[in-house]
Amino acid sequence: MKIWLLFALWLLCPLIASADESKKLDPTVPYRTDSANEDLPWYQLKPGEFPPHGSEHRVGGELVEADFIHRRGQFRATATGEILDFTLPSYGSVYYLGAEGDLRDVPLGTYCLFFLYQDASGAFTQAATLKDEYTLLAADGLALRLDEAKLDQGKLFVTRHNPAQADSNLGHEELLVNDKTRVWKGDQQIKLADLAAGDELLVNLTRGTATSRGRCTDIWVGAETHKLATEAQRKNHLAFLKKRGLPAWIDRVEGKKLTVTFFGDPANLASMLKDEGVVPTQWATEHRRVDCVVATPELRTYNPPVDRQGSNVQSVEDVPTDRYGSSGLRWTIEPNLLIEGFRKGRIVRLFVHPSWKVEDMDWGEKVFDESPGYRNELEEPIQFPFRTEFANEHLPWYQLKTAEFPPFNSHHLVSGELTKVDPFHRSGQFRTDRTGELVDFKLPPFGSVRYLNSEANLEDLPLGSRYRFFLYQDEQGAFTKAGMILDQFTRIAQFTRILGDTLTYRVEATNLDEGKLLLADQLVLVQNYKGDMVRPPDVGHGEFAVDDQTRVWKGDQQVKLADLAVGDELLLNRTGRTAASQGRCTDIWIGADTHKLVADRQREKHNGRLKQAGFPGWITQIEGNELTISFFAGPGQEFQGFFHDGTPGRNASLLRVDDDLLPIGAPVEAVKFKSGWLADVSPGTYCFRGARWVVETQQPNDYHTGQVVRVFDPAWPVAPAAAP
Repeated sequence: MKIWLLFALWLLCPLIASADESKKLDPTVPYRTDSANEDLPWYQLKPGEFPPHGSEHRVGGELVEADFIHRRGQFRATATGEILDFTLPSYGSVYYLGAEGDLRDVPLGTYCLFFLYQDASGAFTQAATLKDEYTLLAADGLALRLDEAKLDQGKLFVTRHNPAQADSNLGHEELLVNDKTRVWKGDQQIKLADLAAGDELLVNLTRGTATSRGRCTDIWVGAETHKLATEAQRKNHLAFLKKRGLPAWIDRVEGKKLTVTFFGDPANLASMLKDEGVVPTQWATEHRRVDCVVATPELRTYNPPVDRQGSNVQSVEDVPTDRYGSSGLRWTIEPNLLIEGFRKGRIVRLFVHPSWKVEDMDWGEKVFDESPGYRNELEEPIQFPFRTEFANEHLPWYQLKTAEFPPFNSHHLVSGELTKVDPFHRSGQFRTDRTGELVDFKLPPFGSVRYLNSEANLEDLPLGSRYRFFLYQDEQGAFTKAGMILDQFTRIAQFTRILGDTLTYRVEATNLDEGKLLLADQLVLVQNYKGDMVRPPDVGHGEFAVDDQTRVWKGDQQVKLADLAVGDELLLNRTGRTAASQGRCTDIWIGADTHKLVADRQREKHNGRLKQAGFPGWITQIEGNELTISFFAGPGQEFQGFFHDGTPGRNASLLRVDDDLLPIGAPVEAVKFKSGWLADVSPGTYCFRGARWVVETQQPNDYHTGQVVRVFDPAWPVAPAAAP
């Protein structure tokens, strides 16, 4: 028996050795890479440290959504079709056409290679860099030599090679083309038929799959064209940086001096400084003046013309460039004042030449503005004594309390597709995005539903559409209490990056043969410092799927998808997302007049219900025979016109209801209005109307703090049995 076992082990030894050899080891690095060390953990991003080259996980895919302001987006992985999120860290870079750029520069649908790192949850979402196919080819000194064009088959046959090396042949390939493929020679667009055998090509691709590299979106013909395209992109990005300042982080603060390392590609930065006449060693020797401004991790500035600090350059030094994001250039500067933002690890932007005008960023991109009604979107963890979506993971979530409206940012945000509702008990179920988990939810008494930018009831919400659920924990700790529900129409119409802004989608292209629209995220006109109304630059763009079930509305008429035109301003709703889909558009509304029409119609519908069922609120204070009632979120800014306080002593009717806002069988009581006041909409909280009334009752013992009531105007018919 022992002899047999030894013989069996001897037979297995070659197989074991072969398996071990397949697990490639790289003793030069203490972490896993795409090609080795699969038993080791991946490199983890660290504050103040650029990640080393080769430590990333690479995933290829096409860009389907980009948020220019927050430097994030989504791409469709070529190998799996999965929709993946990505965020650029402060030093994260974008390469397009062989030069550095910004997410704004990369067209939707462009194939890129994403150099990813894990976030705190272990998902690969942090993109140290992303590069289009043109850049990947050019960086390796490669081009595609055209051997033959068979345009009737939609194919180009090419050889991958290095033009600088004679007889270079790195393999033959097929490129797919169609009538949407753009071809460039010099600064002119030419036809596919103008291509000739021997042409040296660089390309960008789209719509790749696990079995196909996809088709060419653009083809650039010849070395001179390649040089021209790259130089144009380089100059475009230089203008972008001159307007905003060069980004860097603070390595250390010593006395009054800051030591900062610039972000960016070493060669690109050196070329840029040379073009601008900036010689770093000369700047240090002569202690040249530069302006330094505080920025956020998203590279956004606050109020540069005011908070900039003139600084003298003290010294410069070279630093390693074998890490993503490191420009290789470090400066030590001495600012006039050490302000709050000048701390180790913080982000700054430097205006390194006197000709670089220090100005505010564009509206929507800047963090601070002096305009009335402006609200800073950035929040600090220390503001909240509870866990939030973005911070304080060590703290418990906010717990709902009777007669207390939940504060801003206290919710857990979950999005998903509505699958069923029970309007009578204000409850329902939705399927979460991507995971497909079914979640039961219930509205607390103050719970608010917003649909088509107006107040609504659950029964107004179409099943199969995607909504945002602002959730709170129930007694068992599950997130089932929905403080607020919003459709996408409302979320966009009430764009909250800056209070008072409104966002619409603008049609950039209608690719109906591919079942998608390309839409830009567009802000409304704003007034500049000269008093002129101007349109801020777009803040993002994305692909939106459509099909023959998508309904399109203009005015009060349903129109066809084919009626959509470039430039149309849209609001829309979509279905829920899956791992491989962002959802399709269920309804699209065209134009500001249509948006107002449907919002007004929904508002009138809801207001009519309120008059039938009474305006809901709860009692937050009882003093003698006086009850203080705080009203739940109601019919928008027109509260006083819809439900006017009136003069003290006027009559009103009060009906006690349960937590589902249904009558509990108690009689309607006539009460007298004493006083009232109206604050801002939901001041610091969700679902609080901002309005309070004090009324006088003859039966104070019938009420308690937290009691939910409905209030009726004397002119309204009181129908206690009416459903909410």
